[in-house]
Amino acid sequence: MANFSSLTDELGFMLAKAEIATPEPDKAETSEREPSQQLTAAGEALNASATWFRAAARDDGALDGRAFLAATSALTPWLDSLGCGITSMVNVNVAKLETRFGADDAFEEIEVGAAVADEASRGAKDDDDSVFVASLWNARILSLIGRLLESVLACADLATDPRTLCEIITASYEDTLARHHNWAVRPAAKALLLMTPDRADLLADFGYNKNEWNTRARSDFAEFVAAVEACLGRLAAIYAPYDEAI
Repeated sequence: MANFSSLTDELGFMLAKAEIATPEPDKAETSEREPSQQLTAAGEALNASATWFRAAARDDGALDGRAFLAATSALTPWLDSLGCGITSMVNVNVAKLETRFGADDAFEEIEVGAAVADEASRGAKDDDDSVFVASLWNARILSLIGRLLESVLACADLATDPRTLCEIITASYEDTLARHHNWAVRPAAKALLLMTPDRADLLADFGYNKNEWNTRARSDFAEFVAAVEACLGRLAAIYAPYDEAI
């Protein structure tokens, strides 16, 4: 496989800015949610992304490629608020997936597992611009985001949690994405994570009042985690035959 974890490539993905159009979720799918007017575009991005992730995790156990692409694209404003380079990492892979899943034929269903298997059968799975590589690395990054939010939610009171967000995201990185990075990339990645803002500033950037941290913010974070975990479970099954861990 093309080594996505090389120092030069990884730092480029972290620091480069890629402007990716964010698709709008179908209004029918989001009508049952009543987004607070107080939430910012960054705050609403998490809810929009969760809607797409729920759509991507099909009832038959497959993963819809177009919805997965839409979910990761919609998350961009929320990731931007973290300020630690994760957005550009995701967007590099989004751009690759748009080539395959963003085709003009909107009626063609593209399932991630089928696309991965097709590339593997043609000996193309290791190509750096393949669905295989792009979906795998975005899944690994999403695993980090899911672990971050799970860790935030582990504290009974978000307002009195003694841990800083830098501490939480660094520990989450060590438990997830770090295992796929080589020794040279890990220190650089952790240095970027130190740019994560403090909890109060970040939640304010999302539009949550402090008296909502343990109510609406907690609920939104939990819904996102459940939605993304459903997709990660499907991705883990897709990549298991190729000995690739999420």
